Amino acid sequence: MSPELLVVLDAENKRGQGSVERYIYLRFQERQETISEVIRFLDRINPEEFELGSLLQLFSRKKGIRRSIDKAYEIVAYALFETIIVALEATIKIN
Repeated sequence: MSPELLVVLDAENKRGQGSVERYIYLRFQERQETISEVIRFLDRINPEEFELGSLLQLFSRKKGIRRSIDKAYEIVAYALFETIIVALEATIKIN
């Protein structure tokens, strides 16, 4: 964010008696509530009934985290890789 834009936001925040701050905190709260929903979903689901597609749909349906779906795929890939390594009792060496 450019310094010029920060000056404008600061002026608007002061003029609106904290309206910019209020907006930021409301968006943050919205995102946290959405993440909490994902955590509750994972806590409730029985491992035998877990479907990856259902989890990824939460990310694509929820406005607050829709842009984070790439992070969800990254987490899934990491978890899968780690599971395979542990199951095979493999060791990875990087040179």
